[in-house]
Amino acid sequence: MTDGEILARLVDLNTERAREEARGRVRWLRPAYQESRLGGTKIERTEELPLPASVVSIDRAMPAFPTRREEQILAVADLLASSSVPMQAAEIARAFKRGGKRLQPRIEQLLSALARFGHIVEVSGGSFQARERERIAA
Repeated sequence: MTDGEILARLVDLNTERAREEARGRVRWLRPAYQESRLGGTKIERTEELPLPASVVSIDRAMPAFPTRREEQILAVADLLASSSVPMQAAEIARAFKRGGKRLQPRIEQLLSALARFGHIVEVSGGSFQARERERIAA
């Protein structure tokens, strides 16, 4: 499958899962984690997803957002260069430890600077991607 086909399939599956959950059907993949994300609210489990014994959890530790300004712009540029899809400021902020809304204003500034100097391009509605030459070199 191409990257686009994989992404389209994931979006379809996510939409299907959201509809199920809106109807009250919850499929539990990791009950302890999911219940804790619901603020301690216990809801009735309707089904657990079977995972084969060979499934191994992969720890994908997120990088820390650099404290030095000159390193911040490089971190954002590197993240966009390694991404196969355009990203918005909020997504980029969430890609760093302790990121999210706290980092989003700074990420927006960095995206603006990177776009102004031609290192990235805005593709649509606030989504950015690395220029082709940057992605090939990465």
